[in-house]
This record gives sequence, C-alpha cells and structure tokens, in this order.
Amino acid sequence: DAAPEFPELKRQSDPLDGQRWFVNKSGMTMVVIPGPVEFTMGVPADEPGRRTLPRHRSKEVPFQRRLSRSFAIAAKELTFGEYERYRPGFLEYARQPESGTTYEPNRPHLSAAKTIDGVLFEDALLYCNWLSSREGIPSEQHCFEISANGGIRFKEDFLSLTGYRLATESEWEYACRGETVTARHYGLSEDLLPKYGWHQANSMSHAWSPGLLRPNDFGLYDMLGNRYEWTHGYYVDLAEQPANGTSVEEIVSLVPLPSRKFPRYSIRGGSCRWRHHSAGANHSLSE
Repeated sequence: DAAPEFPELKRQSDPLDGQRWFVNKSGMTMVVIPGPVEFTMGVPADEPGRRTLPRHRSKEVPFQRRLSRSFAIAAKELTFGEYERYRPGFLEYARQPESGTTYEPNRPHLSAAKTIDGVLFEDALLYCNWLSSREGIPSEQHCFEISANGGIRFKEDFLSLTGYRLATESEWEYACRGETVTARHYGLSEDLLPKYGWHQANSMSHAWSPGLLRPNDFGLYDMLGNRYEWTHGYYVDLAEQPANGTSVEEIVSLVPLPSRKFPRYSIRGGSCRWRHHSAGANHSLSE
C-alpha cells in the first residue's frame, strides 16, 4: 500500500488502499512509484544505438542505483493551458517569434492543449511551489524557499518533503524504464517507437498534446518523446559514477540554484524535433 507514504493524498482524492495513482485538485493524474527499490542505471555496452548517444553517455557504464523513498510523478506532460493557471498569457507570449521560448517552427499553432515548452528551470521550480500552495500543502512542506528578492533555494531536506518538485534523474530513469532493463520500456524494436513517443520521423516537427500515444507499464505517457523534461539531476558524467560513488540525488541536494554559468541541470526523454536515437530512458542533455 503506497498511500501512507503520501498523507496528503487522502485529502486530495481519497485513493483506495493499494491504488497506485490519484487525481489531485488541479485535475492532474499522479502515479505513485513505490520504494525503496534498486535498479540498474546507465547504458549497457551492448545496447543498440550506443554509438549514436552523446559522447558522455556513449562511454557510460551501468551501475546500481537505490531509491530509498516512494514518490509520485505526473502521468502526462504539462500543457500550456495548465501552466497558464500559474502564468496567464504565457501561451500568447510563446506564440511570438521574438519570445525565444520555444523551437517550435509553427508558433501560431501552439494551443492550450499542447505540451508546454520554453519554461526556464527557475520558472519550473516556482511553478512547483505554486502548485503545492494550490493543492493545500503547508508551506513548510514546500521544496523551495523564495526570498523577498525572488531568489530560490533548495531546502536541505527537499527530497523528503511532500511538496511538488521535479523528478531527480534517478527517479525519472526508473519511472521511464517501468521496471524493465532496456532503454525503452517496450523493448529494442525501432518499429514500435512511433507507438510510444513523438520524434522527428512521426511528429511533423511539432509537439503534440500529451497522452495520445501508448503509456509504459507504470501508466506514464510521452517518456520517449514529445518534449524534453527538466529533472533535478545535476549534469555530470555518469561514466564516473561507479568510481566516485556519489549519487545524482546527493549532488542535487548540495548544489545551489544554477547560475548562468554553473552548474547545469539535465533534461531527459526524447524530443519531437530529434531523431529516434534520442528516445530512451538513459538519454540526457543539459541546459
């Protein structure tokens, strides 16, 4: 029964005992991923397409990662319409070429139902705190502190709080794999990818509304393509992880909010504008 890990769930949607999902007050379906769990993170040496990954990922070796907690993750990517509850007018702003918020070539066709793009890392954190307030989560359980001048600081114990936040890289990869061992939860077939993720070959070079393709075994949609997704993962060379023994989560909890120069955070998943090799649980980039 995962519900006791999240006492606020009973107030929001009263899930049945053993139910691994709930709908919050904002209408978002959240999937509960039970912990603790241990899984293999990284890129196996014999994985097809390994050479097409970014240089730092192509040299990566698999290693064990332990997640000591349960967590909940949204079943679908955030839409422009959902984000506009927090920031009214953002959609119209994103449609303007001079906004620089999105790489979408057909900006006028962006709509409230489409998956959002162009949200800065800092704005994603502010949205998480806003959503925590909207859901009635006490401020002491919010994951970030906002100063009077707008500065953002991670709380030292933010991973143990019940407020909304971004997934860590480890959480995201485990959720994407759906308890499988392959980079794509359905297996290795390239022919099946268009059924699960939007990428360059099937997207017509634009993002789609979330949830139109098939989910993984956890019930999560668009993990293999549509829009890249921010994580709380500090962008590091995971090929060095087994040697130094420091988990991504431990690094994240110690570093300050990224400046324009340092540090950088990872984006995960695949993109509607990238080729199929970007679609995988172990693919990451930095911004």
